[in-house]
Amino acid sequence: MNIKYLHLLFLAFLTIPVKSQTIQEEPTEPRTISSFREYRSKIGTSHTIGDLTLSEPDIYYIDNGDGTYRAIRLTVQPNETPAEMTVPYLNQATANSIQVCWKTKNINDGSVVRYGTSPDNLNFQHSKLQRQQIATNYYWHTAQLTGLTPNTVYYYQVSSGNETSEIGHFRTMPQADSRLPFRILMIGDHQRNERSDYEWLLRMAERKAHQKWGKEALEDNVRLLMNVGDQVDSGSVRQYEFTHLYKSRKVMSRLPIMTCVGNHELFKDPELSLQVALRLLW
Repeated sequence: MNIKYLHLLFLAFLTIPVKSQTIQEEPTEPRTISSFREYRSKIGTSHTIGDLTLSEPDIYYIDNGDGTYRAIRLTVQPNETPAEMTVPYLNQATANSIQVCWKTKNINDGSVVRYGTSPDNLNFQHSKLQRQQIATNYYWHTAQLTGLTPNTVYYYQVSSGNETSEIGHFRTMPQADSRLPFRILMIGDHQRNERSDYEWLLRMAERKAHQKWGKEALEDNVRLLMNVGDQVDSGSVRQYEFTHLYKSRKVMSRLPIMTCVGNHELFKDPELSLQVALRLLW
């Protein structure tokens, strides 16, 4: 890969996305904020403000009609009930392969990944996957899909026992000698759940990438999400499920994630046994 075609997207800038009762384009200049309110809710609930119903973590801007805006910042916290099955997690992507991982609460024999190049025709399946019991009621499944075509969108669906995921999608990496742009979104330090700051940044990054490169979805503008450390506050299975996996839930089934080790991953897990077991390290 020619290094001059490698783009790094850092979130070291301020983007002010506007969401109002009238849909507006992404602003290109600062807005005047008349007031600021912060709300917290649990996943599955919502806040109603005027004629707006807000349920997703984001920073919202409501037009006052006089050139000023009311800023609303919404944090959505997990209910911390262990999931029967988590959203699939993509990692270790290459031009011809990718890993699809997920956690189940029960052992769930017969797990399978069905995939194909059309959401209406998942004509391939992979059932020879690895399953590891990491803790009580915590089974980690890993499917290595191989023989894939470079730079191609695949659709997939995961099934374990009575649980079935929604149909997700991913794009394989380009070939090593490709001259296609290779953009990496670098973001991280999302170790706490007091605020949805990681989710806010992901949404801002998706809007900024759309503004810069024209495509709507984040995965159509960048190839890889790199977490730069401190994905959890300490190395426990509860932290990985309710912090890293929870905060990544909107992107991890459509964009492969590479993680770096911060100091917090070492707390309670100095040998990084969970990072290895969950296959978070490439």
